[in-house]
Amino acid sequence: MISRSFLTLFSLGLIASASGRTLSQRGDDPFEGKVKKHDAITPFAQEAADGLPGQLELQFKPALDSVRGCLPYPAVDAEGFHSGGLKPTGGEADDCRDPSKGQVYSRVGSSNGRMAVLYAWYLPKMMSLTVDNPSSRHWYLSAVVWLHTEKCNATAADFTVAGVSYSLGKDMYSKSFEQPTLFATDAVSSTHPVVGYRGQSSVFPSSESVADGLDMPLISWNKLPQPAVDQFNGFVYELARCPFQDANFQASLDAAFSADFYLNLEAEPDAATCVANPAIKAARALGDKEPVVNGPNIDIHNPPADPVFAPTRPRPTTPTRKPAKARPGRIRPGKPWKSRKPWKPVKPWKARRGLTRDVEDGDDFAFDDAEVDVAPSFPIPTNPTVA
Repeated sequence: MISRSFLTLFSLGLIASASGRTLSQRGDDPFEGKVKKHDAITPFAQEAADGLPGQLELQFKPALDSVRGCLPYPAVDAEGFHSGGLKPTGGEADDCRDPSKGQVYSRVGSSNGRMAVLYAWYLPKMMSLTVDNPSSRHWYLSAVVWLHTEKCNATAADFTVAGVSYSLGKDMYSKSFEQPTLFATDAVSSTHPVVGYRGQSSVFPSSESVADGLDMPLISWNKLPQPAVDQFNGFVYELARCPFQDANFQASLDAAFSADFYLNLEAEPDAATCVANPAIKAARALGDKEPVVNGPNIDIHNPPADPVFAPTRPRPTTPTRKPAKARPGRIRPGKPWKSRKPWKPVKPWKARRGLTRDVEDGDDFAFDDAEVDVAPSFPIPTNPTVA
């Protein structure tokens, strides 16, 4: 005899076959059935990973500029309970605009040999206008910050932003340069991308003021307690996709990667080069060229003196030519000008020897064979006046 419950299941199967569909599990399936109301999940306090990954997570932590739709909420609490979300009906921001509940998730990884940090926000509901990403009770937004450095054993301060990828839906990312990314400034650096959200399924580079960005506590994947990790890895979403869970993390980075981010940047040193040349970091810190590996331990700033050749005699820096002597009568530089000696008065003309008196016209004298100079025919000039 067939039981009544079996007949009910059999009739449902006939109806499903007639409609061309098969029975499948519908809705979201939380891990171990642990669910709480969306506003009853307590967010984690900010805690980044240990060491360099955690420093990078905080240094490039984005700010979310959300003026429409739900604000981010925590997805899972420390006990492993998942948010029950909200039914995607009514207003797009109904019962989900509490800024005190914000949470941003981070995880450091790499794709195609390039390091990146994936940041994600959970929404209790998403009201969509597109067919590709219909409205959902749960949703994740994400942005991937791609990093670049030119140094071996680099610190967080040695990394710069090569590019930012923005999620377009469950597993697609925008990687174009059509709209530049704005960066917010904190007390340490200006390396925080401002991510825009307008109540749909995607994010984009914000064009608004960086003052509108929301700064929410960050929790690293490496700092989640085990019950929370198990819930993220075990929750089965109907429409949403958690980009940082173990099953999806590497695929998310691969989908967000673009080689165009690194076209105009210098090549990064690989691990083999850094290990084979341990002295490179110290030399670069001093601003010198790369030293010879396994060379002598000599201070390159103070090389030893030449043991063979004597130092060359320095050339004189001053001229050896003697200065010319000053000629008499010339005015030497630096002394006041002096005039020459005053003019002496010219004595009146006199006859040479044998002349006893002035010669007058009509006189006839004998001068004992002495010749007499003839007086000039021009008048004798007077003495010039000396100033």
